[in-house]
Amino acid sequence: MAINHPAYHYIRNHRFEILLISLLMHLFCGILVPPDYIIARLVFVVMTLFVSLASINISIRKRKRSFVLQVFLFAVIVSIPLLHEYFENITYFRHYFSIPYSLFFLFIFYEISLFLLKPKEITTDLILAATCGYLVLLEIFVFVLEYFIHANPNSLHGVNLSSPMTIMVDLVYFCSITMSSIGYGDITPLTHEVKLLTSFMGISGQFYLIVVLGIMISKFTGTKN
Repeated sequence: MAINHPAYHYIRNHRFEILLISLLMHLFCGILVPPDYIIARLVFVVMTLFVSLASINISIRKRKRSFVLQVFLFAVIVSIPLLHEYFENITYFRHYFSIPYSLFFLFIFYEISLFLLKPKEITTDLILAATCGYLVLLEIFVFVLEYFIHANPNSLHGVNLSSPMTIMVDLVYFCSITMSSIGYGDITPLTHEVKLLTSFMGISGQFYLIVVLGIMISKFTGTKN
């Protein structure tokens, strides 16, 4: 059944603006949030909820199975921060809770990739979607690396392991400078799995930018013709 509420149409028409703002807040809210563990965790829960809600409307396909999968992953990643207080001392919980986040953002990245191929000309949504795709790719690598950190705290040298929030901030920083090929060297991989993942991260970041640039040029050329 079609939804005709004005709020729904507004969210649908501005879905990539909302998703972009949510991703920026989710990744970089540490700039404004005080280093208090309780406050930081509360903000993280709220930002996760915003990203989850913002991502629901990005799908360009009307498949029930795809929607059910997205809603299921949405419910899982929203519930994990709420359950963290009760299960944070359980090793397996800390070890595996990053996997649903990685799968959720991988699903979003897939949907954004489909959207980037759809328009026949350069639009605002196309540019915003391309930016969101880069940030979602960053989110994927952050949570994959977090899985390895919880499995082996010595897999990355230079990461502050004092709390989950400091780990998250350091991983966002490390993934950002690796994907952008800056590489300051203050955080370095030590295990062979993380070394290979870091290499793949750097290649993926550059490959994404090249592919998006190629898509933009082809659509711009097609528009002029």
